[in-house]
Amino acid sequence: MSTLTPIGARLQIALDAEYLRMHNEWFFRWHHIGRDSVIEIDGFDGRMIRYSGIKFSGTARDVYWHTIQRYARQKVGQLFDELEIDLQKYPVEIRSKALNEVLPLILAFIGKIRNTAVDKDRILRGNGFTFPAAQDLGIWLGVQPFDIESRIATLRHIYCDLEVAKGGDGMVFKDLMRGKVTLVNSRVTFGTDNSINIVNQFQPSVVANLVEQIRSHVNSLPEPQRTEIAAPLKLLEDESKRGSPEPSKVKDALRSILAVAEGAAGNLIAAGIQAIITKMVGFPLA
Repeated sequence: MSTLTPIGARLQIALDAEYLRMHNEWFFRWHHIGRDSVIEIDGFDGRMIRYSGIKFSGTARDVYWHTIQRYARQKVGQLFDELEIDLQKYPVEIRSKALNEVLPLILAFIGKIRNTAVDKDRILRGNGFTFPAAQDLGIWLGVQPFDIESRIATLRHIYCDLEVAKGGDGMVFKDLMRGKVTLVNSRVTFGTDNSINIVNQFQPSVVANLVEQIRSHVNSLPEPQRTEIAAPLKLLEDESKRGSPEPSKVKDALRSILAVAEGAAGNLIAAGIQAIITKMVGFPLA
Protein backbone atom coordinates (compact mmCIF):
# COMPACT_ATOMS: atom_id res chain seq x y z
CA MET A 1 0.00 0.00 0.00
CA SER A 2 1.30 3.45 -0.92
CA THR A 3 2.31 5.69 1.95
CA LEU A 4 2.40 8.79 -0.23
CA THR A 5 0.20 11.75 0.57
CA PRO A 6 -2.67 12.40 -1.86
CA ILE A 7 -0.58 15.16 -3.43
CA GLY A 8 2.44 12.92 -3.88
CA ALA A 9 0.43 9.97 -5.16
CA ARG A 10 -1.41 12.04 -7.77
CA LEU A 11 1.79 13.69 -8.94
CA GLN A 12 3.62 10.37 -9.28
CA ILE A 13 0.87 8.96 -11.51
CA ALA A 14 0.61 12.18 -13.53
CA LEU A 15 4.36 12.44 -14.15
CA ASP A 16 4.66 8.79 -15.18
CA ALA A 17 1.86 9.32 -17.71
CA GLU A 18 3.35 12.59 -18.93
CA TYR A 19 6.77 11.05 -19.50
CA LEU A 20 5.26 8.21 -21.53
CA ARG A 21 3.29 10.73 -23.59
CA MET A 22 6.40 12.76 -24.35
CA HIS A 23 8.46 9.68 -25.14
CA ASN A 24 5.87 8.05 -27.38
CA GLU A 25 4.58 11.18 -29.09
CA TRP A 26 6.87 14.20 -29.05
CA PHE A 27 10.28 12.54 -29.15
CA PHE A 28 9.07 9.85 -31.55
CA ARG A 29 7.92 12.39 -34.13
CA TRP A 30 11.48 13.59 -34.68
CA HIS A 31 12.28 10.25 -36.38
CA HIS A 32 9.95 11.23 -39.24
CA ILE A 33 11.36 14.63 -40.23
CA GLY A 34 13.28 13.03 -43.13
CA ARG A 35 10.16 11.65 -44.82
CA ASP A 36 8.45 13.22 -47.83
CA SER A 37 5.22 13.87 -45.94
CA VAL A 38 5.08 16.77 -43.52
CA ILE A 39 5.37 15.90 -39.84
CA GLU A 40 3.98 18.26 -37.20
CA ILE A 41 5.67 18.59 -33.81
CA ASP A 42 4.43 20.68 -30.89
CA GLY A 43 6.58 23.80 -30.40
CA PHE A 44 5.11 24.52 -26.94
CA ASP A 45 4.68 28.15 -27.94
CA GLY A 46 1.23 27.91 -29.50
CA ARG A 47 2.64 26.88 -32.85
CA MET A 48 3.50 23.62 -34.61
CA ILE A 49 6.92 22.79 -36.00
CA ARG A 50 6.58 21.38 -39.54
CA TYR A 51 9.35 19.45 -41.26
CA SER A 52 9.70 17.11 -44.23
CA GLY A 53 12.63 15.71 -46.15
CA ILE A 54 15.38 17.12 -43.92
CA LYS A 55 18.20 15.71 -41.82
CA PHE A 56 18.47 16.14 -38.08
CA SER A 57 21.24 18.73 -38.16
CA GLY A 58 21.78 22.47 -38.25
CA THR A 59 18.58 24.45 -37.67
CA ALA A 60 16.43 21.38 -37.05
CA ARG A 61 18.73 20.26 -34.26
CA ASP A 62 18.80 23.76 -32.76
CA VAL A 63 15.00 23.87 -32.81
CA TYR A 64 14.86 20.46 -31.11
CA TRP A 65 17.01 21.62 -28.20
CA HIS A 66 15.29 25.01 -27.81
CA THR A 67 11.88 23.37 -27.86
CA ILE A 68 12.52 20.63 -25.32
CA GLN A 69 13.95 23.19 -22.91
CA ARG A 70 10.91 25.42 -23.41
CA TYR A 71 8.72 22.43 -22.59
CA ALA A 72 10.70 21.67 -19.42
CA ARG A 73 10.42 25.25 -18.15
CA GLN A 74 6.70 25.40 -18.85
CA LYS A 75 6.06 22.01 -17.28
CA VAL A 76 7.94 22.83 -14.09
CA GLY A 77 6.08 26.14 -13.82
CA GLN A 78 2.75 24.35 -14.29
CA LEU A 79 3.64 21.71 -11.70
CA PHE A 80 4.47 24.32 -9.08
CA ASP A 81 1.37 26.37 -9.84
CA GLU A 82 -0.79 23.29 -9.31
CA LEU A 83 1.20 22.25 -6.25
CA GLU A 84 0.68 25.62 -4.58
CA ILE A 85 -3.08 25.32 -5.06
CA ASP A 86 -3.12 21.76 -3.71
CA LEU A 87 -1.04 22.59 -0.63
CA GLN A 88 -3.65 25.03 0.61
CA LYS A 89 -6.24 22.23 0.81
CA TYR A 90 -4.33 20.29 3.49
CA PRO A 91 -3.06 20.85 7.05
CA VAL A 92 0.56 21.83 7.63
CA GLU A 93 1.66 18.28 8.51
CA ILE A 94 0.46 16.94 5.15
CA ARG A 95 1.92 19.92 3.29
CA SER A 96 5.37 19.29 4.74
CA LYS A 97 5.29 15.59 3.92
CA ALA A 98 3.97 16.28 0.43
CA LEU A 99 6.80 18.70 -0.30
CA ASN A 100 9.31 16.04 0.77
CA GLU A 101 7.70 13.67 -1.73
CA VAL A 102 7.31 16.15 -4.56
CA LEU A 103 10.95 17.23 -4.71
CA PRO A 104 12.43 13.87 -5.82
CA LEU A 105 9.45 13.24 -8.12
CA ILE A 106 9.96 16.46 -10.07
CA LEU A 107 13.74 16.06 -10.09
CA ALA A 108 13.41 12.52 -11.43
CA PHE A 109 10.90 13.58 -14.09
CA ILE A 110 13.08 16.41 -15.41
CA GLY A 111 16.09 14.10 -15.26
CA LYS A 112 14.28 11.53 -17.43
CA ILE A 113 13.22 14.20 -19.92
CA ARG A 114 16.77 15.50 -20.10
CA ASN A 115 18.33 12.04 -20.50
CA THR A 116 15.80 11.13 -23.17
CA ALA A 117 16.57 14.36 -25.03
CA VAL A 118 20.28 13.51 -25.03
CA ASP A 119 19.73 9.90 -26.07
CA LYS A 120 17.26 10.81 -28.83
CA ASP A 121 19.67 13.47 -30.14
CA ARG A 122 22.42 10.83 -30.36
CA ILE A 123 20.16 8.37 -32.19
CA LEU A 124 18.84 10.97 -34.63
CA ARG A 125 22.38 11.98 -35.55
CA GLY A 126 23.31 8.36 -36.25
CA ASN A 127 22.81 6.36 -39.43
CA GLY A 128 20.98 3.43 -37.89
CA PHE A 129 24.19 1.43 -37.39
CA THR A 130 26.68 3.77 -35.82
CA PHE A 131 25.94 6.62 -33.44
CA PRO A 132 28.02 9.61 -32.33
CA ALA A 133 28.87 10.41 -28.74
CA ALA A 134 26.06 11.74 -26.57
CA GLN A 135 25.82 15.52 -26.21
CA ASP A 136 23.64 17.66 -23.97
CA LEU A 137 23.22 21.01 -25.73
CA GLY A 138 20.70 22.30 -23.23
CA ILE A 139 21.32 24.99 -20.65
CA TRP A 140 18.11 24.00 -18.84
CA LEU A 141 17.49 27.37 -17.24
CA GLY A 142 14.87 27.26 -14.51
CA VAL A 143 14.80 23.46 -14.25
CA GLN A 144 18.20 22.70 -12.76
CA PRO A 145 18.13 20.83 -9.43
CA PHE A 146 18.93 24.00 -7.50
CA ASP A 147 16.04 25.83 -9.23
CA ILE A 148 13.57 23.14 -8.22
CA GLU A 149 14.98 22.85 -4.69
CA SER A 150 14.73 26.62 -4.28
CA ARG A 151 11.07 26.66 -5.31
CA ILE A 152 10.27 23.82 -2.93
CA ALA A 153 12.05 25.68 -0.12
CA THR A 154 10.05 28.82 -0.82
CA LEU A 155 6.74 26.93 -0.71
CA ARG A 156 7.79 25.20 2.48
CA HIS A 157 8.49 28.46 4.25
CA ILE A 158 5.30 30.08 2.99
CA TYR A 159 2.90 27.20 3.58
CA CYS A 160 4.61 25.24 6.36
CA ASP A 161 7.06 27.25 8.42
CA LEU A 162 5.28 30.60 7.91
CA GLU A 163 7.50 32.23 10.52
CA VAL A 164 10.09 32.60 7.79
CA ALA A 165 12.77 32.50 10.42
CA LYS A 166 16.14 34.14 10.12
CA GLY A 167 18.43 32.07 12.31
CA GLY A 168 16.94 32.14 15.80
CA ASP A 169 15.10 35.36 15.13
CA GLY A 170 11.53 34.33 14.23
CA MET A 171 9.34 36.62 12.18
CA VAL A 172 5.86 37.28 13.52
CA PHE A 173 4.24 36.89 10.09
CA LYS A 174 3.00 33.54 11.38
CA ASP A 175 0.25 35.03 13.55
CA LEU A 176 -1.03 37.26 10.78
CA MET A 177 -0.98 34.46 8.22
CA ARG A 178 -3.08 32.20 10.43
CA GLY A 179 -5.45 34.86 11.65
CA LYS A 180 -8.15 36.82 9.88
CA VAL A 181 -6.40 40.17 10.01
CA THR A 182 -6.89 42.16 6.82
CA LEU A 183 -5.57 45.48 5.63
CA VAL A 184 -8.92 46.43 4.18
CA ASN A 185 -12.49 47.11 5.22
CA SER A 186 -14.91 46.94 2.30
CA ARG A 187 -17.94 49.21 2.20
CA VAL A 188 -20.80 48.95 -0.31
CA THR A 189 -22.35 52.16 -1.67
CA PHE A 190 -25.22 52.71 -4.09
CA GLY A 191 -24.99 55.28 -6.85
CA THR A 192 -27.77 57.58 -8.04
CA ASP A 193 -28.14 55.32 -11.07
CA ASN A 194 -28.69 52.31 -8.79
CA SER A 195 -25.16 51.07 -9.47
CA ILE A 196 -23.36 49.18 -6.71
CA ASN A 197 -19.85 50.25 -5.72
CA ILE A 198 -17.44 48.51 -3.38
CA VAL A 199 -15.13 50.93 -1.59
CA ASN A 200 -11.99 49.46 -0.04
CA GLN A 201 -10.72 51.36 3.02
CA PHE A 202 -7.30 50.55 4.45
CA GLN A 203 -7.08 50.21 8.22
CA PRO A 204 -4.32 52.52 9.59
CA SER A 205 -3.46 50.35 12.60
CA VAL A 206 -3.04 47.21 10.51
CA VAL A 207 -0.99 49.07 7.90
CA ALA A 208 1.24 50.38 10.69
CA ASN A 209 1.64 46.89 12.13
CA LEU A 210 2.64 45.53 8.72
CA VAL A 211 5.18 48.33 8.27
CA GLU A 212 6.70 47.61 11.67
CA GLN A 213 7.06 43.90 10.95
CA ILE A 214 8.61 44.36 7.52
CA ARG A 215 10.98 47.09 8.72
CA SER A 216 12.29 44.96 11.58
CA HIS A 217 13.56 42.42 9.04
CA VAL A 218 14.66 44.64 6.15
CA ASN A 219 18.31 43.96 6.99
CA SER A 220 17.73 40.31 6.12
CA LEU A 221 16.98 41.22 2.50
CA PRO A 222 19.84 41.14 -0.01
CA GLU A 223 20.98 44.18 -1.94
CA PRO A 224 19.68 45.96 -3.92
CA GLN A 225 16.28 45.00 -2.49
CA ARG A 226 17.27 46.21 0.98
CA THR A 227 17.74 49.71 -0.41
CA GLU A 228 14.89 49.62 -2.91
CA ILE A 229 12.25 48.73 -0.33
CA ALA A 230 12.97 51.80 1.82
CA ALA A 231 10.99 54.35 -0.25
CA PRO A 232 7.71 52.40 -0.64
CA LEU A 233 7.94 51.31 3.00
CA LYS A 234 8.27 54.97 4.06
CA LEU A 235 5.24 55.89 1.90
CA LEU A 236 3.25 53.10 3.54
CA GLU A 237 4.30 54.31 6.98
CA ASP A 238 3.28 57.90 6.19
CA GLU A 239 -0.15 56.75 5.04
CA SER A 240 -0.62 54.62 8.17
CA LYS A 241 -0.31 57.79 10.26
CA ARG A 242 -3.27 59.37 8.49
CA GLY A 243 -6.73 58.93 9.92
CA SER A 244 -7.88 57.63 6.56
CA PRO A 245 -5.04 56.31 4.36
CA GLU A 246 -5.35 57.19 0.70
CA PRO A 247 -6.11 53.89 -1.09
CA SER A 248 -4.20 54.74 -4.27
CA LYS A 249 -1.02 55.57 -2.34
CA VAL A 250 -1.28 52.48 -0.15
CA LYS A 251 -1.78 50.26 -3.18
CA ASP A 252 1.14 51.91 -5.00
CA ALA A 253 3.36 51.31 -1.98
CA LEU A 254 2.25 47.68 -1.62
CA ARG A 255 2.77 47.05 -5.34
CA SER A 256 6.29 48.46 -5.11
CA ILE A 257 7.09 46.39 -2.02
CA LEU A 258 5.83 43.24 -3.75
CA ALA A 259 7.93 44.02 -6.84
CA VAL A 260 11.02 44.46 -4.69
CA ALA A 261 10.34 41.21 -2.82
CA GLU A 262 9.83 39.33 -6.09
CA GLY A 263 13.29 40.48 -7.15
CA ALA A 264 14.82 38.60 -4.22
CA ALA A 265 13.73 35.13 -5.33
CA GLY A 266 14.79 32.43 -2.88
CA ASN A 267 15.17 34.82 0.06
CA LEU A 268 12.95 33.66 2.91
CA ILE A 269 12.17 37.12 4.21
CA ALA A 270 11.12 38.26 0.73
CA ALA A 271 8.91 35.18 0.38
CA GLY A 272 7.24 35.97 3.70
CA ILE A 273 6.62 39.59 2.69
CA GLN A 274 4.92 38.48 -0.52
CA ALA A 275 2.78 35.91 1.27
CA ILE A 276 1.56 38.19 4.04
CA ILE A 277 0.70 41.13 1.76
CA THR A 278 -1.18 38.88 -0.67
CA LYS A 279 -3.17 37.31 2.16
CA MET A 280 -3.94 40.51 4.04
CA VAL A 281 -5.02 42.59 1.04
CA GLY A 282 -7.45 39.98 -0.25
CA PHE A 283 -7.88 41.48 -3.72
CA PRO A 284 -5.64 42.20 -6.78
CA LEU A 285 -3.44 45.29 -6.48
CA ALA A 286 -3.79 46.07 -10.20
